[in-house]
Amino acid sequence: MLSFLLFSDLHLGAGEGVPVDDEKRLETLKRIVSLAKEHDLLLIAGDLFSGNPSPEVLSAVGDAFSRLAADGVKILMTPGEHEFDEKRKVLKFLSDLPLAALYGDPVTSGEFAFEKDGERIRVVGLPGISSMKLPLLGKRSGEDFTIGLFHGEVCLGGDSTETQAMVLLKNEMMNSEVDFFALGHHHQFKLFKHNRRVIGAYAGSPEAVSFEERGERYALSFTISGGDISQIKRLTVNSITVDECTLFCSDFDSMSGLSAAIEQKKSEKKALKVTLRGMRNFSINYDTLDQMRSGFYRLVIDDLSEPSLDAIIAQYEGEQTFRGDFIKLLASEYREGKIPPGVSPDDISRVLWAFMKENTACGEGEKC
Repeated sequence: MLSFLLFSDLHLGAGEGVPVDDEKRLETLKRIVSLAKEHDLLLIAGDLFSGNPSPEVLSAVGDAFSRLAADGVKILMTPGEHEFDEKRKVLKFLSDLPLAALYGDPVTSGEFAFEKDGERIRVVGLPGISSMKLPLLGKRSGEDFTIGLFHGEVCLGGDSTETQAMVLLKNEMMNSEVDFFALGHHHQFKLFKHNRRVIGAYAGSPEAVSFEERGERYALSFTISGGDISQIKRLTVNSITVDECTLFCSDFDSMSGLSAAIEQKKSEKKALKVTLRGMRNFSINYDTLDQMRSGFYRLVIDDLSEPSLDAIIAQYEGEQTFRGDFIKLLASEYREGKIPPGVSPDDISRVLWAFMKENTACGEGEKC
């Protein structure tokens, strides 16, 4: 038997725009490397890096891969679209990694042959940029089981999609002499089958790159026996679970009720994005929300809610500002029933809130 582990799209160096930082992503990589020690090959289907990884990140990756290579595991990688410079050249630091194969040649496919216990495979690949086409691949060599390591968009329909990555068309895949497509680019796990046989797989991102990538994240383990894939396992590898939810403030009577709903989701291994919507009859205490962050790996609050007129009055009529004076006058008219017929308090609050979000109020004597 022969085995290989597949992963992609860790996006080390992506910066602050992702819900999980590089420190945790490196923990996940170390977990993947540990799993890879039980395999013969580690296949990386692109976008291991993204943006500008720090020297510390590059050093940590190099050290982890060096130890794995010293244990006899062959590491093969195809670059993803985020691993090219502005001249469409593969980023130089990839060639410094202890890889058995780096499929970075944009002209011809690379090929790596491996044999163990009578099982023979070859791994072919191309860099994951949009100009790459599967017909460039060579034909099958003897009875070797052929794995295609690619970073791209699988298009099962007749037309290709707009993407910066390689496009793999169905008819090209079926005629390419590749037995199995080890894929990167999509961030969700997915298997492709033909005639009841698995012919390809996306492992998905091992750590979430956006808040839409919820739940468990995987590396995929494959066993080849008798010249075909005999076993596939999903191995959970993520350090952090990402989740998002929408809370409607109209469902709560107070800030304490809203806080309790967020508190129920608390976990130090969770990155949570909470979107607040709807009309609320209370003020949002952002200091309270800030204090709640300590119970999460990361907590992001996107406040799209709107305060009712009563809530605006309660929050601002005591301010010693021009805004406070205006709200105080409005409150007096509102309480005396002098709002013009046909104008609802909700309409007033929406207009006020839209204006207040775009402007700041200054205290008397302060420079605006």
